[in-house]
Amino acid sequence: MSDDDRWLEALRRGPGAAAPLDDADAATARLRAVILRADRGTPDGEIDAAEKQRLLFRLQREGLLDRAARRPPYLVWSAAAVLALALGLGMMLPLQAPAPDTVLRGDGRSVLRDAQPAARAQQLSEILRRHAAEVVLTDLEDGGVELRATVPPGTRPAATQALAAQGLRLPADGRLQLDILPP
Repeated sequence: MSDDDRWLEALRRGPGAAAPLDDADAATARLRAVILRADRGTPDGEIDAAEKQRLLFRLQREGLLDRAARRPPYLVWSAAAVLALALGLGMMLPLQAPAPDTVLRGDGRSVLRDAQPAARAQQLSEILRRHAAEVVLTDLEDGGVELRATVPPGTRPAATQALAAQGLRLPADGRLQLDILPP
C-alpha cells in the first residue's frame, strides 16, 4: 500500500477513528511536506499532471472534495443576473390581463364595453330587427344601455352569423341580454 493510499485511508476513517497516533501524525506530516514543497516549487516536490489528476479523482470519489468550491464564480454571477432580469421583467409586465370587450356574466347576461353605448346599442338593435327580433332598449344609470332581444327560431342561424361578425354570441334559446357600458 502506497503512502497516498494509507493517507486516504486515514482520512476516510475520520478524526474519531481508532487509528494509531503515529500513522495520523505521519500522514499529517507527509501532507504538510508535500504542500510546502509544492509552494516552494522544489523539483522533488513537483507532481506530474497525471498523478495530480489521479489524486484529485480519488479524493472526489471518496467524497473528500467539495464540488461547490471548484465551481467557477462566473456561474454564480450569471445565475444571479438571470434571476434579476426575470424579476425585473416580471415586474414590468402588467399584473392583470386586460378585460375583453365582451364578458359573459353568470346570470346569462353579457357586458359589452364601448365608448358610445347608445350608438352601439342602436346599431345592434337594427341588426337584430332585420332578423325579425323583438328588441327592447333601456337606459342604465351609469350611462350604459341594456339591450334585450328575442330572436325567432327561423332566423336564429342568420342572426347568429350577424352577431358573430360584431363579436357577440347569440344564446341557443335566442334570448340576448346585453349591457353596453362605457369603458
